[in-house]
Amino acid sequence: MLHGTPVVTDVGTTLGVVISVTDGKSAPVSLLAFNLAVTESAMTLALRSGDAGNVTEQELVAEANTTAAAINARREQTSKSIFKLADNGATTTFSITGINWNPSHDSVWFDIVVGFVKQFFCI
Repeated sequence: MLHGTPVVTDVGTTLGVVISVTDGKSAPVSLLAFNLAVTESAMTLALRSGDAGNVTEQELVAEANTTAAAINARREQTSKSIFKLADNGATTTFSITGINWNPSHDSVWFDIVVGFVKQFFCI
């Protein structure tokens, strides 16, 4: 399987691509030549140019979902690091517990429970 993820600098067409393989014993076998075109998505073009006129609702929702998933993955990894959790999110002997971390775009709130007293800290 041949795969990869192009970046903006890869936009364009490469002509006459030939893929060949060999087992080292037999002569190489090649696919017929083909052209490989890399195009910008409407979303990438909109972000680069500032013109979202060609972005469909479906593309916007897909990009929002992808971005939200990436943010959630980073938040989860950060939580594991801050609270010294195991890779699966479980507490360990050295974990910090009794803290709820709820980041927002403006600030980070820590709700810390000490005994029966709940304290709020904003960073």
